[in-house]
Amino acid sequence: MLPGVVPFPPEFAGRYRAKGYWQDKTLAAEFSVVFEKYKNRTALVDGDRSFTYAEVDRLTDNLALNLLELGLRPLDRVVPALPNIAEFVLLYFALQKIGAIPIAALVTHRYAEISQFVQLSGATTCVYPERQGDFQFAPMVRRVQHESTTLKHCISLPALAQIPASQLPGVERQRFEELPPPRAQPGGAVIKLPSTVAPEGADDIALIVRDVTIVGATVYGRDQFVELYRDLIGQPVKLTVTSFPGSTFSGKVIFINSVVDPDSRTVKVRTEVANSDGRLKPDMFANVEIITDVSSSAISVPQSAVLEDDGKSVVFVSEGNAYQKRQVQTGIKTGDLIEIIDGLKAGEKVVVKGNYLLLQQGKGEQ
Repeated sequence: MLPGVVPFPPEFAGRYRAKGYWQDKTLAAEFSVVFEKYKNRTALVDGDRSFTYAEVDRLTDNLALNLLELGLRPLDRVVPALPNIAEFVLLYFALQKIGAIPIAALVTHRYAEISQFVQLSGATTCVYPERQGDFQFAPMVRRVQHESTTLKHCISLPALAQIPASQLPGVERQRFEELPPPRAQPGGAVIKLPSTVAPEGADDIALIVRDVTIVGATVYGRDQFVELYRDLIGQPVKLTVTSFPGSTFSGKVIFINSVVDPDSRTVKVRTEVANSDGRLKPDMFANVEIITDVSSSAISVPQSAVLEDDGKSVVFVSEGNAYQKRQVQTGIKTGDLIEIIDGLKAGEKVVVKGNYLLLQQGKGEQ
């Protein structure tokens, strides 16, 4: 389960699974059954255009493969700001096949909303129409991309409409559940690394079930991980899986590769996790947490209080009836909190909501 998501109470989850209501399948897996079962029926109508279930399946396969070739990966956040048209539906199904997360914006949303969606989610991709009425989207999206550290792909609706019909040369339909696992970068005090449990010998997987009692895990961190966390060997890890909400499996780091993959700029980190009761099974989705540091005397603030401004971390400090923008040096992150190494004193009050509007207001007054 993704950090920040509130799980169902374990007793409810257990009851739903026992009755067969929950089968721990992805939306893509459920859609796959429907696409095949009703393949000759009409699935989607948009004006004078109509698509059968089989056509939706084929077109979204092609779209997903092209998006993968573009650079999208599982768990990437994608912000589509599209009207109610066929292309939105095809994009949604394609993102489900990839394992990317759509954050659906409205076509009436403008800079304030889209920039917030991108900033808060760390979105890598935005899909937008050329215009809505008299409003042109491209300049606004380029502004959001310029201010974002994560937004890499901006796809216009005309470009998106051409993709599903384009079969990548030499690329055949593939099983999207066999995609490599998402690769996450270190997140401070607790490194959360999404993973997938898989049988020994499988390629490009994150967790390997080696025997009944031990799970060997291969997870990924960005290249900075080598220098920041080279002393993590032996550090404890915690593993959680969506199939057992509330349960935690313990283990340790056993190896950090010093060689950086030149294409992905990632390094492999291997862990061993106890599995004495054999509950961890192939194809389960998991998160691995590596505890790297604890500081009891540190000043911490909610992560929402810290904004990026021209490459610098800033907060807004309450001073009487006014708010002062102040540059800070940040440290490790723990849950929803982030350590402030320099720039704040204990007891000072910082703005945690509405600070983005203060930042934009300040830029407008310059």
